[in-house]
Formats: sequence, C-alpha cells, structure tokens
Amino acid sequence: MGFDDDPYLRQDRRNHWLAVGGVLLGVVLLGAKVALRCQRDRPRTYAYVDPAQIITGGHAASLEPPPPVEPISADDAAPIEFEIVRGDEHVDIVAGRAVLTGDVRLEITPRPQWTYTSRQLSLTYPSSLHLVERAGEVILGGADVSAQMMIVPTTASTDDALAEMTAFYDRTGMISSRSDVEQPLLGQHAPGRRLDTGAASFEFYAVPAGKGRQLRVMLQAATPAADLAPLRAVLASVSNRPRPPTPEFEVVVTTSDDVDIAPVAVTIGAPFAIGRDRGRLMRRPTVRERRATMEFERAPELIVTVTSTSLPSLVLRSGEVGLQLMSPPMEMPIDALPIDDPRPIKRTFGGTSYDGLAGDLKVGSEGLPSEVFQFQRGGRTFLVTLSAPDGSMAEAEAFAATVIASVR
Repeated sequence: MGFDDDPYLRQDRRNHWLAVGGVLLGVVLLGAKVALRCQRDRPRTYAYVDPAQIITGGHAASLEPPPPVEPISADDAAPIEFEIVRGDEHVDIVAGRAVLTGDVRLEITPRPQWTYTSRQLSLTYPSSLHLVERAGEVILGGADVSAQMMIVPTTASTDDALAEMTAFYDRTGMISSRSDVEQPLLGQHAPGRRLDTGAASFEFYAVPAGKGRQLRVMLQAATPAADLAPLRAVLASVSNRPRPPTPEFEVVVTTSDDVDIAPVAVTIGAPFAIGRDRGRLMRRPTVRERRATMEFERAPELIVTVTSTSLPSLVLRSGEVGLQLMSPPMEMPIDALPIDDPRPIKRTFGGTSYDGLAGDLKVGSEGLPSEVFQFQRGGRTFLVTLSAPDGSMAEAEAFAATVIASVR
C-alpha cells in the first residue's frame, strides 16, 4: 500500500493542513468578512501588473520564466514602494536612498506622521504603517496588525451593529473567548467586542457619526504578541471632517559637485527641485517585499500581514479579497486541504499555466469561495490560497498574478 492509499497517512496529511490552515482560515476568512459595508459592496476590477514590465533604473526586469535562485536571507526588509521619477528615468528608493544619472544622490526620510483625509474621514498615522483606501473603506496595516474602518449610513443601534459585525466570526466556531472593550472614537467612548481564537484576536467598534451614519472599525492582531497600541492611537485621531494634507517626506539632494541642497518637504506625486531639474516622488506600480524568507512583488492595494504559523506564511488582502502565501518545507497534496466539493482548475498567471483546486474553504458553518495553487520555484515549494466573496474571484486572481509571477 502506497503513501496515497494509506488512510492513516492520508488523515495525518489532512490533520497537518488543518493545523496550518487554521491560521489561514482564521486570518484570511475571518479578517475578510468584517461587516463594515452592510452588504453594499460592488465588485471592482484591478489589472494584473506584470513584474517583467516594471522599469527599474531605466531597465526592464525579466522574470519569466523564473530563473533558479539561491535561498534568500531570512531577514525581513523594508518594502520598496516608492521611486524617483525624473523625465524618463525611474529609480527605486531603497533604504531611504536613490542615485540618479549624473551622480545626483538623494536621501529620502519619511516624516514620522502622515495624514489621510477624505470627505467623510480623516486621521493621522505613523508612516511605518501602510494605508490603502478602497471604496470608502480605510485599511491600515503593520507587520502583524491591521485596522479597517468605514463610515456607513445606517439606522442600526450600536448593539445591533456589533452583533452584525461579529456574527460571521461566531459561526466559525473558532472563538475561544470574548469580552467587552472600549475605545475613544470621534470624541466618544465607543463600546466594542473583542474575540480571541488563541492565535489571533479581533476587536469591533461602532459609534454614531452624525446624519444617520455610523463609524465602524475592526482591529486585528494576527499573532498573540502583536501590539495594537499604534493602531489605537490612530483611532483616537479619527475625525469625520477633512483636514489639510501634509508632506510625507523630506529630501536632501546632493549634486555631482557634492553640494547638499537644504532639505525639501515633499508630497507624493508633487514636483520638487533636483538640482537644475525637477522630479517627483511616486508610488511604484507594484511594491517589492521581502518577508518571512520570501521575496515578491504585490499590488499597492494589498495589506501584508505575517501570520502566527511555524511556516513562512503571509496574508495579503484588500477588504474582503485576500490571498495567503506560504512556503511549506515539502510538496503536499492540496486535496488534503479542507475544501468542500473541490474541482480542478487551470489558470494562467504572468504567461505561465498553473493547476489548482477550487471550492469552498469551510470554517464551522461558514465558507468562502477559494482557489488553491501549489508550485515549485528555485528549489522551494509555494502554496497560494485565494479567498473572495462571490463575484470577486477575478479580482483576487489579478492580485495573485503579480505575486505568483514574482515570488521566490
């Protein structure tokens, strides 16, 4: 009797994936289903950005097919998400530095606090956090923490709102404890609920925002040691009124004659002087990450969170659309994952075809449409699990395409 025919070994594989997948489901599924929008979501389309077309220092990098690579450092690195654009020249900002043609050197320092503002919501937040805005929802992420917030029109009471926001999580059967909590929001003491799974925790808050509206917030800690204090400070700064934007960076330009130009306050996208020329500090088309021993490019709309597993494992999500990227020590049959009614699928990401499985990943009485792909690259195994509500899988696939084409 072979490995695949042994029922005990097959159950052992299933138990292994259930143990690993518990965090996958606890973070991707649980974090994806917060009821901030009151079922008002509309599918949105994002285009796949092929990393081979990203211009770095004036040269296109070829990532297809992926060449064999040496194992990378286990050390995490700050994401590379900005570039200096001067004419046709595009230069990445790496470790706060950029060197342009003509030996013009730039030292770029982010200001400690950045400002986000819109017609409905404004806040200040540490520049070490990553912020994205998606259809009126503001999402902030750190290494192992995140916050989602949105002002919604509703006549629901605070208690009803909290019950709605936590209902999905209760039905998963993964909550080990719950408690009442409180958080300053909009000058009020907002009541909330805290749910713990043992590996991750979630806090939900709702507070009146005037004119028949409500501010709803979810905090997520992906590991037991995660520190939510920076996000709590951000929540205390939230206002339902706009505030003036502020520059995000300070730039010192050193010319080819080794002359330092006084620091200049720079706003993302706005022109500033570079010697006799002008340039802009811009967001890259994708963000280059090195986390949990893995390197990859991702869409700027994705928040990255390190999960509490014994394997290299990351969750990348934008609102209710998410994917998990893992690197298990060996190839495992993906049909051992807890997927209901699995069906084989074939998808093309970055010009390469991948075989996978589609079905519903189940947690308790809840499930979410998912797709799972496993592949080898550079002597490593990678497992990518996409999760999205009905009608949003194409968006998840567009996000995953950039990650899958570039990961190593």
